[in-house]
Amino acid sequence: MVMDIPPRVVQLRSCTVALACDVCVLQFGQSVANAEQQAKLIGLLNMQTAETAQGANSRGRKLRVKKASQLIADELKADIINGILKVGDSLPSEAVLTERYGVSRPTFREAIRILEAEDLVRTTRGGRGGAKIQAPSTERAAFYAGLVLQTNDATVRDVLHTRAAIVPLAAKLAAEQPRTCDFSTLRLCLDRIDASQKDSRMLFRQQQAFEAEIFELSRSKTMQMISRILEIVIECHFDELPKGRHELPEFILDEIPIARRRSHELMEAIVEGHPDEAFRIAQDRATAQIVNWDRRIAHNQRLSIIAPNLD
Repeated sequence: MVMDIPPRVVQLRSCTVALACDVCVLQFGQSVANAEQQAKLIGLLNMQTAETAQGANSRGRKLRVKKASQLIADELKADIINGILKVGDSLPSEAVLTERYGVSRPTFREAIRILEAEDLVRTTRGGRGGAKIQAPSTERAAFYAGLVLQTNDATVRDVLHTRAAIVPLAAKLAAEQPRTCDFSTLRLCLDRIDASQKDSRMLFRQQQAFEAEIFELSRSKTMQMISRILEIVIECHFDELPKGRHELPEFILDEIPIARRRSHELMEAIVEGHPDEAFRIAQDRATAQIVNWDRRIAHNQRLSIIAPNLD
């Protein structure tokens, strides 16, 4: 009995063979390490091909198999994330890596371009040039997050409100940390707030720095990243405004002593290790900030982002 093979399976098999030819053709005399590396890529191809086929059949979608260049980029990316390739390390030469993976130069160069686009590799020319590993950039993530927010008509108030809303939880977590933590930077930020007595715009920036240190003390990597992204988005927006129109959220002079007092109370609650009190004070402080901003920023003022200097 002859069974009909579905067209998708035929297409999948031919695609797999084509990729395997590009990625994994073993040659006589290759080292065992290279053979193992290429065999690993064959395994990746077969595994993701099977997963793709199963998913496509269950959802009725077209099959999409990753290109060889993407598989190589994924493997190098995993080595970067796991610390096998460290920041500042140079990748081996193109000749070495094309032999290791058993691929053509154009395929390997495409893999490097993928990593460059993701800001994980920087390539330089010259005798000492080459591809060097660099850490993922929060600034890059913030820029693209800002573009997404701007595309979706996010307002300045929305970004400011969101950042203020997550400070209380960070304050609670910071107060729960061991008393052996170094609170000197938090105290320094508070001293700078005290020095900003008659400059409401400087006070705003110092308040932001004070909150950034609270996020650091919280030990929450997720909140640190989110808060930093929102902070950069806010900075980019105000940097985009024409000179003479730096519409930073301002405190009127009568509110400055109140803002300073709340910040002092919050620091004391964190340093003394009172999580619930720190949460309550931070929440009251955030509510006052939001009311203040709402009085000074247009309700529908859209976010405007420019690219930060990433060099």
